[in-house]
Amino acid sequence: MSDLTAKIRMLVAGLLGLGLVGCSLYHRGGNDSDDSSVRSNQHSEVAADTVQEKSPVRTKALFDQQAAVYQTVAGNQPAQDIDHPLFNTEQTRWIFMFNDPALVELVEKALEHNASLLAQAARVKSLEDQARAARVKMYPSLSLGLNQNPNTARSLESPEELSQTAQLELQRWQALSDETQALSLAFAREKNAFSQQALHLTKTVATAWYKLNYLRKQSELVQQRIDTLKNALRVVEQGISSEQYSSLNLAQRQEALSEGQGHMQFLQQLITEQVVLLQSLTGVTLDQKQLAMPMLPALNELSSFSSLLLAQQPQLQDHWLTLLQHYPERAIVNKEYFPVQVFSLGEPPADKTIYTLDNALSTSIMPASALLSNEVNKKYLISEQERKYQRKLSDTVNKINTLLGDETAMTRQIETGLQKLSELRENTQKVLRQYTVGQISLQQLLNSQKEMLDHEANILFSRHQQLQNRVILNSLVGGLPTQTIRSNQAL
Repeated sequence: MSDLTAKIRMLVAGLLGLGLVGCSLYHRGGNDSDDSSVRSNQHSEVAADTVQEKSPVRTKALFDQQAAVYQTVAGNQPAQDIDHPLFNTEQTRWIFMFNDPALVELVEKALEHNASLLAQAARVKSLEDQARAARVKMYPSLSLGLNQNPNTARSLESPEELSQTAQLELQRWQALSDETQALSLAFAREKNAFSQQALHLTKTVATAWYKLNYLRKQSELVQQRIDTLKNALRVVEQGISSEQYSSLNLAQRQEALSEGQGHMQFLQQLITEQVVLLQSLTGVTLDQKQLAMPMLPALNELSSFSSLLLAQQPQLQDHWLTLLQHYPERAIVNKEYFPVQVFSLGEPPADKTIYTLDNALSTSIMPASALLSNEVNKKYLISEQERKYQRKLSDTVNKINTLLGDETAMTRQIETGLQKLSELRENTQKVLRQYTVGQISLQQLLNSQKEMLDHEANILFSRHQQLQNRVILNSLVGGLPTQTIRSNQAL
């Protein structure tokens, strides 16, 4: 293992360890605080290294070995022995489901080189040190200790209806001094900001990488068309002398070739811009192997997953922390009654009680003060902070169901398209044979090939859209873990 790879592992494992939403860092003593993250003075050291060192060239054998391991993960088979820092956290683990070692390498480089992410890690480390020095023992988190079996059939009218775990969490939080609460919230927010940055950077790299590959695959189809048009032009040029073709035929072939070449130039410009974007995101120059292997991986069917994973989403976590700051009782209530369902492909469930904002908010509309008193019969307006939290939750659920519906539709569209493409290829071969023996015209042959390539381009676009939808889905969930992680299995 090279020195650079060793630094990457230490850096990413440490930083993303901080970014894990829902994991307390205060269970250990103060003597081991230097083990879990990168110190701020390492920021400049790593930044200097990135200027001098380039991405190591991986041998084909290693690449194939990685691809085999990632294929296991993509197929939802046990692969717990993956030795890679990006497999250890929700914000990045999901990229292994694409079965694409090149994507993993690019995300690894982006996280290593991103100055903003390193600066955010330094802020997290600073607040962590302050929290340890103050002996803070409680770390607020929406995702930690969720009730997996909430009773949503009744509204909450007394604190006794909270589970013992929830009551204890509320009591512990309220027992903290104002200063300790403020420090704990500040640390949680900075960690959450780091998680959000890591997730967004991973999403951005994946989106850019697959857009680049889509453009390159598209250019391959355009090049096939150009090659055919060049051959057709030569045929027409040779046939003019024998009056088999007219000057009008020649002009038509020249115009068609010019249009194809113009389209190729446009695609090449887009590809160049996309390469520049990826290199700016990752901080490295894409090697020739990566540029020579355009890849749009065929995705395996998405496994079912629990809505409890939404609690790890950084944006939802941020709304919940705001609610905790102003209305701690309501924050615990919403955590205790977090909606539980299984997301899966196909038609959405008939029961949509957790999808709409009104229904999501109707379970309990009393303010926190009423829960701790006997004024349970009074009506109160729900706080704006709680409304924002609930709106974010319901919007996310709706978007996920929409994406799952799109996933099903695109999968069927690709399957149908591939069957049609096979028929068009056979027909093009048949038309070519007919043209060879003079049974059909050159234009008929060109029309047949164009129809075939246009259909293949449509399939290519659908595959690209499916990849982008899967990336968006993972970002909505906060980084969908692979289904081989037992604690995150669907219920």
